[in-house]
Amino acid sequence: MDRTLLNRIRRIIAEAKWEKARSAAYANAPHQYIICFRSGPEWKVFAGAIRTHGVYRTWKGHRYKYLILDGKCHWVDFPALNRADVTTLDPLPEGWDHDPTDREIKKRETERASQNRKVHKPTKKK
Repeated sequence: MDRTLLNRIRRIIAEAKWEKARSAAYANAPHQYIICFRSGPEWKVFAGAIRTHGVYRTWKGHRYKYLILDGKCHWVDFPALNRADVTTLDPLPEGWDHDPTDREIKKRETERASQNRKVHKPTKKK
């Protein structure tokens, strides 16, 4: 992400009127959010940055693309743009630097299986 966009995103974060999620469903999943309808055009800029520069991760079992910045993870769940402490993201699977897609998991499993497979040619009986 270029410095101009990064500074703009940081300004949006600082100026946004973040609301704390208070419903019982989120009692064990503390986070904050802003709603696009109340946030103006800056919401769209921020959401676009998440889509372009974010990484797939999961938070409390929910898989989204997250923009990790300044100790917070940010994600879009329309119409909300959410944020939580980055330490609340679910742990990554071993050996990955991002949450793998189903396609990536299948590809890695196939590669491992082919590496572990011994080539065996049956002999013909005479």
